This record gives sequence, structure tokens and C-alpha cells, in this order.
Amino acid sequence: MFKKVLIVLSTIITISLSVFALFSWLISDRITTKTGIEYYERISPSVRLMPWINDLGTYEDISFLHYHKDMLIFSSDAFTLKVKYSKENYKAQQEILSDKYTYQVYSIKNDGINNISPIFESNGFHFKTLNLKKYNNLIFPKSIMFIGTNDNNFEIAYIYFYDVDLDYIDSSMPEFLKNVCGWK
Repeated sequence: MFKKVLIVLSTIITISLSVFALFSWLISDRITTKTGIEYYERISPSVRLMPWINDLGTYEDISFLHYHKDMLIFSSDAFTLKVKYSKENYKAQQEILSDKYTYQVYSIKNDGINNISPIFESNGFHFKTLNLKKYNNLIFPKSIMFIGTNDNNFEIAYIYFYDVDLDYIDSSMPEFLKNVCGWK
């Protein structure tokens, strides 16, 4: 009798642990990343508003990160292009940015109660959000584009984020970039 009880208990515990492990795997975030300029050149035509490599001017270094996050049945994608320039070329690129893009000036309605500033700092970069009315394919917070400049290192970062299921951002914008977009 005791042996049968032990076997039944052992089976219940094993099944419970298996179900728990499966459930944990299902609800945990699974993150995949892809890097490389060759990859960026292949996908850049389909990533809205991101610049073409030929439009970046003369740069010293360039890096790209595609940060994909799966959360049960939901997913998000962030595309980050970071470009380093010489001091002279950086100034020229800043002028091009101000002519080419229109930025959000007013706070963005987030969850109906809180507003989010379209301008913020993160890791030495001064970020601006592209204007939501000018670029009608941008819908906050489901589809957002940020451009950041770093005057100390002469770098420009372009970040495009997409998540059709996101209803609001529940953190500061620097935390959002770090935790949801993979920004470092």
C-alpha cells in the first residue's frame, strides 16, 4: 500500500513539475537578436523610416541590432542602427537630420492619464521621437521611431520599435529603450 502511494505521489510531482516548467517557458520572454550591416541592408527596405546605408554620409563605424521579443502570443521588434562619425561629419549629419525629420514637440498621451515626454536622455544620447502626425504610419506606442544624438562621441542612433499589441508604456522612456528595445 505504502509503495503504491509513493508511486502515485511521485507521478503527481513529476507531472506537476513538467506542467510548471512548460507554463514557465510559455509565459517567459524569449529574446532573439540579429546583428550585422549585411542583415540591415537586406531588411532596411521593410523597416519604416530607417535610413539607407548610402544616406548616412561618411562614417567611422556602424552597428545594427534587431531585437525580437516573444511573450506568449505577443511579440515586439526593435531595430537599432548606431553610426559613429568624425566631428566634422557628425555636425553635417546633424544638419541633415534637422532638415529630413520632423520631431514630436508636445507630450504624447500614453494611457489616458499619463503623458510621456517625446524628448529624453539615455546612455549619453539625447533622443527625440518622430512626429506622430507627420508620419502617419507611426502610432504611439505600437509603432515609434526615435533618433538620438551623442555630442561627446559623435554618434547618431536610429531606433524603430513595433508591437501591434502594445497599449501603453509602463516605464520611463530610457527604461523602455533598455528593457523593450534592447538599447545598451
